[in-house]
Amino acid sequence: MYKVVKFLTILILFILSTISVFCQESIIEKNKTIMVVAPEGTTEKVLGMGFDEQFNELSQKVINGEVVTTKEATYQSTYTQIENTTELVANAKIFSLIKIGTNNSQTKRYATLSIYYIDKTISIQPSGKVISSAPFYASKIHYGWSLNYIITGESSRFNTEVSTILNRFIGLGGELSTLTSTLNLSQEMKLKGLTGRTDGVVIAKSPEETLNKFKRSIDPVPILIEYKAVNNINTTEINWEQSKFIPGKYILKSLSYEISNRKSNGKNWDVGFGGKENPDVIIEMYINGQKVQQSNLTKDVLRGTYYIEKTLDLNDNSIINFVFIDKDMSENDMMGTAILKFRDLKTRTLDNYSNYIELNSQNPVIKKCTLMITKTQ
Repeated sequence: MYKVVKFLTILILFILSTISVFCQESIIEKNKTIMVVAPEGTTEKVLGMGFDEQFNELSQKVINGEVVTTKEATYQSTYTQIENTTELVANAKIFSLIKIGTNNSQTKRYATLSIYYIDKTISIQPSGKVISSAPFYASKIHYGWSLNYIITGESSRFNTEVSTILNRFIGLGGELSTLTSTLNLSQEMKLKGLTGRTDGVVIAKSPEETLNKFKRSIDPVPILIEYKAVNNINTTEINWEQSKFIPGKYILKSLSYEISNRKSNGKNWDVGFGGKENPDVIIEMYINGQKVQQSNLTKDVLRGTYYIEKTLDLNDNSIINFVFIDKDMSENDMMGTAILKFRDLKTRTLDNYSNYIELNSQNPVIKKCTLMITKTQ
């Protein structure tokens, strides 16, 4: 038993060490409850028992009181963002997916989804004073059956916007795995009081729909447990704000542009008419002065799109220049340069899928220049 507790403690400390440095300290207030999937072996004997901040049972009573059973017939779904490291630790004891030591795991975010039917709830009604210094005690156990998910993704993709999409989807019903895959998120499912195949599971709107897919246990089993804070507990927030541009790998997807129909001196770009007087455009791309790519020649255009599809490692010193050239038979014309300084993006919100950046041009003949950029996973 000691070795198991020691292993779990080391695992929890490791998880805490990988949380983003951008998190802030906060407090779980006295009497606040944390509800998670009930660990295997949970019984009503744990009610009133103390638990440490790693949610290990301390084998000591925290509160005395009457144990009350309440009959229920409740079917609902609960979607919850994991907002702090204490909630993360509680869920780490249940879900194996919370192994966050690889692939920039310090920037992961998590949410839980429980779809459950409650037959009864057993709780302890405290009487008298707290008789232990334990941070938490088990205050309530819900019995029935449930489907429980942990959903995780990189913070560059899994933010409040995506979380809102998930929450709305859950309300409508459907196959969760399809949506999480589309959103580049991962998920893990745990069944409680149910048996059956887990592929193709949809979020049912009624218990009958769920039981068409699964077989429930004869007797209700512990599906959810609530831990109540004995006093205020220090914790660390997990920041769910939308991501910002930070140094890292980005994909430059495309560059859309619009060019004036005449040169800065008022003359046509080329000899001809009916569109033939428009420029033949080549765009050269430079990173910190070094040419890394160029577009194909596009003839007789004032508007166009250069499909770049180039992955670059960008930092605060990165400067990208797009040099526009009108290719002529005799002598090429330098049309102008559009510039992106990565440090100018640091105050912008980073969208999960695509970001359209209006670039500055050193020549007014380049009327508009828009770069589409996205962060790699």
